[in-house]
Amino acid sequence: MRPVTFAPEVETDPEQAVAWFDRQQRGLGDRFLADFRTTVGKISTVGTALRVVHGQFRHLKFGGFPYVTYFRDDGQSFYVTLVIGAARDPELIRKLLVERR
Repeated sequence: MRPVTFAPEVETDPEQAVAWFDRQQRGLGDRFLADFRTTVGKISTVGTALRVVHGQFRHLKFGGFPYVTYFRDDGQSFYVTLVIGAARDPELIRKLLVERR
């Protein structure tokens, strides 16, 4: 098991999603946050087994929401760089990954 660290921007990625889901249905944001935490836990244990999808980045889809977490292996920990809706434009995802390295 390896520690998982986060890019500063990742703090706002889930917060924005929680707010959006809560506007759709009360309590849905809490479920999203729980799914995010579960996904981070999985990255900690199986991160190296996941394939590289963009340059040095790997990704893991959430279990119950259409979201993806992008991260890289820095040798000591897994560094989460982006949490984003899975249906977002692939070019936007690539752009954000380059910006947030």
